[in-house]
Amino acid sequence: MKVRKIIFGILMSLLLASSSFAQKKVGIFVHGFNGASEKWLAESQAPQFWKSNGTITDYVALDYETLELKTAQSQALLLARFDQILKTKGNKTNDEWILIGHSLGGIVGRMLYPSLKSLGYNVVAVVSIGGPSQGAEATNVSTEDINSSINRIKNNINAAQEHVAPTVSFLLGLESLFASIEGNTSVKSQIAAIPDYLEAARDTALGYADTIIESEAASIIGRNGSVINQINGFSSTNNAVHPTNYLSIIGAEKSKIPFRMIGHIFEDEEYKDEYKVINQIMDLRNEYFNRNENYFRQLADRYHWCRFRASCRSARDYAHYRENLWKQAKLEIDNIDVTWGELINSYKFVTFPVSVYYPPCESGGGSDGPGRVPGFFDIGTLPNGDQCSTKSGGESIIEYKEFPIADKNDGVVNIHSVLWKEGQALISTHNQYFDDIPADGGYNHFELRNYKRAYTLPGVFNKGDINPSLEKAELWIKGGFRF
Repeated sequence: MKVRKIIFGILMSLLLASSSFAQKKVGIFVHGFNGASEKWLAESQAPQFWKSNGTITDYVALDYETLELKTAQSQALLLARFDQILKTKGNKTNDEWILIGHSLGGIVGRMLYPSLKSLGYNVVAVVSIGGPSQGAEATNVSTEDINSSINRIKNNINAAQEHVAPTVSFLLGLESLFASIEGNTSVKSQIAAIPDYLEAARDTALGYADTIIESEAASIIGRNGSVINQINGFSSTNNAVHPTNYLSIIGAEKSKIPFRMIGHIFEDEEYKDEYKVINQIMDLRNEYFNRNENYFRQLADRYHWCRFRASCRSARDYAHYRENLWKQAKLEIDNIDVTWGELINSYKFVTFPVSVYYPPCESGGGSDGPGRVPGFFDIGTLPNGDQCSTKSGGESIIEYKEFPIADKNDGVVNIHSVLWKEGQALISTHNQYFDDIPADGGYNHFELRNYKRAYTLPGVFNKGDINPSLEKAELWIKGGFRF
């Protein structure tokens, strides 16, 4: 009996000992530019969710400053600080460590990979979410342009609101929208407050641009920045410095970017719900703006046949004038993403030689137009002005076209902008940007997630790969880093 107890005790001790050394899967979460660990822990909460659903066993969210990436000495000090933190979360060699970085954090993750490996950490994968692996241009904010555009939007909205259809007063529920901004329940005041959101977004973008200068970001993470060159110098065939398990995720900014931004600017908790803010604005757009525009259009139609009476024609023209005021005010909301992109210089125009195939006219080319290059818009026509070729086999010609190319100049970007679930529909349809190609500075948050890779980054992804979702990243980690 005593022998059995002794054997049982030994077995239990061995079991407890083995369980204490069980391999853990620890996620190392790294925030983006000018951010903090709270971006992950408070706003995204992806670390907590991944732990609760078994994707990882534990996690740690790191903090850093961009200037700490500048030199080999500052990187060494940063690594030493990270090492002290990570050692409290698990065993270097026994546990599996996964680097997960958002935006600039994706670059930091790739930079840290060989250093952590050299310290003995068993880093098994790197996940970059919207990380600009080929660098990114610095945000360039024009105060003059922003103020001019804000004044234009204000003027167009105010001009429209001087002409309100009487039926608008009967709209139900709209009186309470945005009421907490200034305690005013008037729909007119709610609409007039929209430019205030842009001013708040402007001030944040200006502060962001100042931070870029202060942190010397251009020289560190610009397209030819020191860290970008450092990472590009890593051997793609050396697993000690180049992660074989690397999953790059690119996100798309959802529509009404500056309005989403203000959800993280205003202190009122209610306005941290960006989806609620967007829905409220779109309710006003779809009901209040549309109702006014349609009313004055119908009013103009009533005077359509009275061509011989000056007073009648005047009433018709005035109704059209009022209709157009509301149409223009509505366009300001519809085009807010384009306006914002121009204000913060989120894209630039460059000229590229493009090979375009024009199908023969007899095959239907006249209606189909030229062969389109993925990611390009408005390819153009043949020198003779035709959209199709008179040659039986069609023809390919080189055209030099000027296109808008997106830089990663998106001002303020939060985690939610680049995390999504598989099958989630794209909301924005008017971000007309390139595919992910080297010429535009690499990755950026504006590039649409359903685009395919236009080039290969050895060991990371191949040309033609489709950008994965966060849900895919979870499955990738759970499945042992393979699909």
